[in-house]
Amino acid sequence: MLKDSGMMVMNIMNVKEKDQTLDQALMLRKLTSDGIFAPVENNKICENIAIIHAGQGNSDIGKDIIIAEAGKPQNVFEGYNGRSTLVAISGLNYPISHILSLGESVKAAYEERRRNKMYIKKLDDLDLAENETPKILVKKKSNPTKWDILQKRMNQ
Repeated sequence: MLKDSGMMVMNIMNVKEKDQTLDQALMLRKLTSDGIFAPVENNKICENIAIIHAGQGNSDIGKDIIIAEAGKPQNVFEGYNGRSTLVAISGLNYPISHILSLGESVKAAYEERRRNKMYIKKLDDLDLAENETPKILVKKKSNPTKWDILQKRMNQ
């Protein structure tokens, strides 16, 4: 699964005995779209699915629900006796639609900043600075040193 090209998602789902009635679709949504990373592309393309079930059975989450959400894979790996349910899906497409939406939001923010700068340039017509001309400092001539006198005599 680690050699598959594309994106991979993995999640540990803590399902206890009393939570067996937890909505499996909600658990899968947590895996595919509510994570901290980019959401999975919705084109149902994947290479492999791995499920390590908590306990002896597969009552925590069924592979059919994962296949319906992620697409038909080449292989489905199932294991049992885990402490928590682990689901991994590999070979997914890169999140192109999510990246494009990020690009659109960046463009909108850039245009907003640019528009704000145009309004600031309109304020340049106001003469808010002091109109005093800067004073020119004249360097005072100091008394010539002995070295200056010697150089002057040598050049004559």
